Amino acid sequence: GYLAGQNFRRIDELELNRLTYLNLAFANPDKDGELVFDGGLDIAPVVNKGHAAGLKVFVSLAGGGQPDTAVWKSLLLPENRFSFVRHIVDYVERNSLDGVDVDIEGNLLPTIRESYNPFVVELKQALHAKAKGITAALGATHVHESVTQEAIDSYDFINVMAYDKTGIWSP
Repeated sequence: GYLAGQNFRRIDELELNRLTYLNLAFANPDKDGELVFDGGLDIAPVVNKGHAAGLKVFVSLAGGGQPDTAVWKSLLLPENRFSFVRHIVDYVERNSLDGVDVDIEGNLLPTIRESYNPFVVELKQALHAKAKGITAALGATHVHESVTQEAIDSYDFINVMAYDKTGIWSP
């Protein structure tokens, strides 16, 4: 399940026993590559409650909203990518997370095109070296051409966004 930052305060209302994974949505990098949630939310209470319920807790990156494409594009340049991946892994370890969910979609994926695959492969290697997981959220009806088979094979599993087919945007 995905829990948006604005709903962290509602963690006690959730039936956590019905989940296996809890993805905290959404963290995005600042210009220096440090991950932050809108409003500077403290994720520790949510991580602790998820772990107490026996869940794997992941940070979910980017999201379907409007992440800063210029920042992402800069951080994913070959000369910046290693440092950015290191920042992500440090964030995961510092916050006792079990891994990263890559939810790069919407306005961001077409912007970073050729950077997606090498980023995912490098992030997988860095996370697996620390015994951490990596997943993705991908659309049920269309996968952007930037998402190569090599990237797909890098994920431990994929969350299929079946709701993308219809919703308030296309009743």
